[in-house]
Amino acid sequence: VNLATRQLRIEAGSAMWASARCPPWARLPALVIGLAMLAAPASAASPSDNEWHTIGSPGFTMSGAYDLSLTLLRDTEPMLAYTDQGNGGRVTVVHFSGDQATGEGEWAHVGAGDVSSGAASDVSLARYGQRVYVAYSDHEHDYRATVKCLVNGAWQGVGEAGLSAGAATDVALAV
Repeated sequence: VNLATRQLRIEAGSAMWASARCPPWARLPALVIGLAMLAAPASAASPSDNEWHTIGSPGFTMSGAYDLSLTLLRDTEPMLAYTDQGNGGRVTVVHFSGDQATGEGEWAHVGAGDVSSGAASDVSLARYGQRVYVAYSDHEHDYRATVKCLVNGAWQGVGEAGLSAGAATDVALAV
């Protein structure tokens, strides 16, 4: 990424999923890229002095990370939801604690237990005030949409699991 020219170059065949967020109130944008290689972990980056710097450890997801969805907590702290191939394709949410400008810090799991009880896809993460929501296509409920909210450190269902009338693809939250 060249910040001066606002150009993004991704090597052929190297990136399959990417998610970026830079709301107008945010101090720094963040970018998370999942590599197309089978079971490749995701990495995150943020710009500083017209260059991108890794946020936390490269490959912090430890296994394949698909369906990436990024939001910012407290306007500057990246939070990422993804399907974790090392955990049966379940939805995982992590948060970066540290200095985004220097990349020093760690990614940690958010909430107690797994977000989804089984495999999922088409993950979408959003913040509304101090609440964090994640929606996904729930494979255990015939690919219908399920929405969860982080309440007191635990993921709770918003309505019934598999709440859509039919299969949900390209799930997107807007709050």
